[in-house]
Amino acid sequence: MRPLDGVTVAELGGRISAGACGTLLAHLGATVLYVEGQDLPGEKWAHRATFALGKEPVDTSRREQSVAAADIIITSSDIDGEQTDYPQAIHIDLTAFGHTGPLAGKLYSDALIQALTGVADTNGQEGGGPFAAGAPILEYEAAIYGAAAAVAALRVRRLGGPNQSADVSLFDCGINSLPTYLPAHHDGKIPVREGNRHPLVVPWNSFSTSDGDVLICTVSNEHFTILCGIIGRPEIPETILENNDRVANRGLIEEAITDWTSSHTVAECMTALSEAGIASGPITVIDDLPSEANLVHRKSIIQAKDGERLFLAKTPFFTNDAWTSAIADTVKPADSGKIPEAGGTAGGNGGPTLPLDGIRVIEFGQFTTAPLCARHLATLGAEVIKIEPVTGDVARQWNPARDDIGYYFMYSNADKHALAVNMRDEEGWNIVRDLIASADVIVQNMKPGSLDRLGFGWKDVQKFNPRMVCVGISGFGDDSAYEGRPAVDTIVQGGSGIMDLTRDGDVPLSTGISYSDITGGQLAMLGVVAGLELRERTGKGMNYDISMQDVTSWVTETTWNIAAEQRGPNGAAVECSDGYVWMENPADADGIDTASKTRAAMFGGLAPKGVKLAPILNVSEAAIHPQTLARALIVDGEWETGPWPLLGSPMKLSKTPPQVRRPINRPEAPTAEVLAKFGIRRDTAAE
Repeated sequence: MRPLDGVTVAELGGRISAGACGTLLAHLGATVLYVEGQDLPGEKWAHRATFALGKEPVDTSRREQSVAAADIIITSSDIDGEQTDYPQAIHIDLTAFGHTGPLAGKLYSDALIQALTGVADTNGQEGGGPFAAGAPILEYEAAIYGAAAAVAALRVRRLGGPNQSADVSLFDCGINSLPTYLPAHHDGKIPVREGNRHPLVVPWNSFSTSDGDVLICTVSNEHFTILCGIIGRPEIPETILENNDRVANRGLIEEAITDWTSSHTVAECMTALSEAGIASGPITVIDDLPSEANLVHRKSIIQAKDGERLFLAKTPFFTNDAWTSAIADTVKPADSGKIPEAGGTAGGNGGPTLPLDGIRVIEFGQFTTAPLCARHLATLGAEVIKIEPVTGDVARQWNPARDDIGYYFMYSNADKHALAVNMRDEEGWNIVRDLIASADVIVQNMKPGSLDRLGFGWKDVQKFNPRMVCVGISGFGDDSAYEGRPAVDTIVQGGSGIMDLTRDGDVPLSTGISYSDITGGQLAMLGVVAGLELRERTGKGMNYDISMQDVTSWVTETTWNIAAEQRGPNGAAVECSDGYVWMENPADADGIDTASKTRAAMFGGLAPKGVKLAPILNVSEAAIHPQTLARALIVDGEWETGPWPLLGSPMKLSKTPPQVRRPINRPEAPTAEVLAKFGIRRDTAAE
């Protein structure tokens, strides 16, 4: 049994996000009616084999029959002109800007939305021009949020609530992708492009070797000290140890690392670094993805058949021990799909206020993936208890900061309760065990095996909480060809093909936003919501193994079966007097002295003529854009010292909208009084 067995989806939308959303729901067990026809608008149809695989192809002549049978309907109204309401079903509409705000209904491509949200401005080398990513990154983010909203809405309906719609936009996804850059904005600075660097952490970059580039990233003081020993500079940490000091001395540190890497091969560097537990990796090109060792190990890419043509396709993501997605390897012929007889289910008038009301989540998370997953679960109504070490999550101290807490940390951890617990102490261990026994979900992104060694791995938890839904997120998965290899966002991007698609000349570039972290956290969130629904049918929990590499490589799938010259960003940046505009066809600017014109003048002069372009906004401009404000994408939450900026949810459900309420607290000691708030009674507790 799979989470969405018995659920029917009518996929009508022409956006890539609509196709990817339908694919995710198919992976979860839904019957997806792929409604297609001649000359329909939208980029999705150019990749029919990719998006029809695993679905039931249905001709537009049977469109109304498909809609009548559906529990979930997926549209992209800005492309398709689909304005119909579907009260008999759950309606997911995936668009550029959503249904509200000054840009509502306008038709923009993924690359143009990257420009308007500041995402494109974070891509590129220091001192160079901006780039849109070479894959439709925001389309795929919208697809995951859309699928999660659909499953959350199914849960509400099952519990007696109404059918509802979800308004998910690429613009909202872009703003939600900026937590590593928004801190500079709040500190009164304009974030700048930094190539393959991380704006908040040092060292984190690509470095030249004797035969290519190697990515090297460290986060902790311990790993930085070890790295300095490996490169023959053990004296550096004596005066430059803390991350904020490392950021201030970035140039000196990177020069020392380059002195070492330049005299070694990529393989030699990785061997030395991996043995010491330092995150490092090569940059994999798209054509090598099918033979990449870990993707082969996890059977992540298969060769499928479309008629007589073979093509590369992604296998289902949700590796777990409770259910397995059927792996389709042949695209069904056009209009061969079977439409189920059962129609959509009418909703009720009751149900929960929020989809996850009454669900308790225990988070063992740091940095981005697990915190992002748990943050979204909290906005959907779950009670999230974040277990931190007694010294606190290291990201709390990252600059820019206010009141001794980093903006990045606050963005990543809204609506949670923080407890500081020493799990290696007997009393602390027992407290965590009691919390887990009371919970429904564990979300963690610790190094694979870490929770097992503490006695809180899946097999241990099953003994006292067999209904637990566990999700572990890691760079290459728990079941990996790279057992024990540490990984962070940029390392995973390097191994997933996305850097190969975003190049400045011959230099491969990561997306400025932590894209592998973001989509890894999103996919985990979808897995949790779906897993909770399956648990209601079976009474049993499950354990997910989420690989960031799996989901990041999936985002490049529309480039797998096309010629190399067709890959890369859709358009290019054109420099103006006050910045850049992104133009889908840069030749439209021929004969114009763009360097003397402002972005606004370029847009105002060319957009009315049908030229597809948008100003490339910096993060600060995007943060205060009227569309950002109208969609409540950055909101204030009250804290002990006043309001803090928090990110609004991209999953805009019409009847049970996610709620962003408050910043996370300073970590509390697990005293008897504190534990009593969570229903945990103990004779003794840490005082």
